[in-house]
Amino acid sequence: MMESWVEYKLNNIGSFKNGANFSSDKMGRGKALVNVKDITDSPLLHPERMDLVDFDISSKSGAAYLAKEGDIFFVRSSVKRDGVGAVGMLKNNETPVIHCGFVIRFRLESNQILPRFAFYLFNTSFNREKVRNISGGATIVNISQGSLKMLKFKFPPLHTQRKIANILSAYDDLIENNLKRIKLLEEKAQLTYEEWFMRMKFPGYETTTINKETGLPEGWKKEKFDKNFTLSNGYAFKSSDYQTSGVKILRTKDYSQTKWVNIDQPIFLSNEKADKYQKYYVRPYDLMLIMVGASIGNYGIILPRDTGILQNQNQWAIRAKNEHLNFFKILMMEDLIQKLLGKKTGAARDFFRASFLKEIELNMPSELTLIQFNNNIKPLYESINNLFIQIDNLKEGRDILLPRLMTGMIDVEQMNLETLQPTKA
Repeated sequence: MMESWVEYKLNNIGSFKNGANFSSDKMGRGKALVNVKDITDSPLLHPERMDLVDFDISSKSGAAYLAKEGDIFFVRSSVKRDGVGAVGMLKNNETPVIHCGFVIRFRLESNQILPRFAFYLFNTSFNREKVRNISGGATIVNISQGSLKMLKFKFPPLHTQRKIANILSAYDDLIENNLKRIKLLEEKAQLTYEEWFMRMKFPGYETTTINKETGLPEGWKKEKFDKNFTLSNGYAFKSSDYQTSGVKILRTKDYSQTKWVNIDQPIFLSNEKADKYQKYYVRPYDLMLIMVGASIGNYGIILPRDTGILQNQNQWAIRAKNEHLNFFKILMMEDLIQKLLGKKTGAARDFFRASFLKEIELNMPSELTLIQFNNNIKPLYESINNLFIQIDNLKEGRDILLPRLMTGMIDVEQMNLETLQPTKA
């Protein structure tokens, strides 16, 4: 099959562009920005999920940074070798999009290469390693335009590219659909929380009297955080104990933009050693909060699918003392984290004191209201958990097919494409 594949040097089929540089005060408004975290979180890039930057595109030099649908982006710099050369592709550019200086843009200019196929080709493990092999640097690992231009890759005929891309896209399309469904479920849970506990329109609010002393509905109380919730620190596992299989260790880098735990590049502790650290296993619906360092205030939610994972240092597991507080805790934390960020301290690096959180006073609803809220929200989170399990299975199926299709192990010319379609979620 691969006899018909043709080798191209990247410099001969497309052009490269380093990203834009700007000061941090420009962030928060303006154009969508392709950053490293966008590529590592979800390689198919969507402008609506990106951070914004105030960047002038009115001049010719500024407009040169504008991305187009199908543009491919390589991570240019990373603190770890595994991160450099990660690949993303812009799925749409309905709004203006530019890319930052830590990312290199590759724009195909050959009508013999499909961007979607190239994106999958570059994402195979062996081609990722090919890119990593041209990187350099000690503290920060980098790749350059010049090195990327010289890389060579083999591409099949256009009709074969289209077939392969369609097969793999079927998986990614289902993954995207599941992510959209998860977002809708998240929004429904958040809106319910706001309706009940911010606008105070909980069931029976019309006939509930207000306590004159507390200013709260009857049955509600003002209580400190640690009356109902606990903080559990992680363990400083030694890198010398890491294994290639066993029990996963949750690190602060494993929190995704969407606030769900996402362990893409796991490290492990052997099952034998993990038995000694039973108290550090995470639990369903723990809220994991980074309490020190550059990512302070970021958090991730543990779903039932994530259990069996050990908690590393620099993060708190925030747990409810009663099960019916699980979802109230998760949905109220966004506001509490903003209060905490206003109290962070430290010289060499920022950190939270546990006392900051423990002493915050909360308006705690009545037990009946909390039980009703729990019963309303729990099915939403169970659906989110099931959708993530489906996503994991789709990714596994896609990643098994990817190298086989890209090395010609599976001959798409002789194959019934229907047999390789993923089961719809």
